[in-house]
Amino acid sequence: MQVTINVTINLTYVRRSATMITDQTDFIHQLTGLLEAIIQEGIESGEFASTDARRAARALDALLSGTLLHWVYAPEEVDVEAQLRYGVRLIFRGCVR
Repeated sequence: MQVTINVTINLTYVRRSATMITDQTDFIHQLTGLLEAIIQEGIESGEFASTDARRAARALDALLSGTLLHWVYAPEEVDVEAQLRYGVRLIFRGCVR
């Protein structure tokens, strides 16, 4: 199973705080739902060890959100792609049988 996540950030959009909270909440729910489904599929197919798919999805979402937040405030300190690759591999090593 190969998972690719592409993230595009429009900083002008991010600055629109009035609708951002609702949009972000919707995005988080959609993302965690997608990740949960992928993880659950991996569990059911035997590729992943038995785990709580929802909690694993939230851990991946936290990795993504935290990395992007760090990048927004200190872009010179974060190689987003490298950090996400590292974090995703680290988390999935704990899931893979």
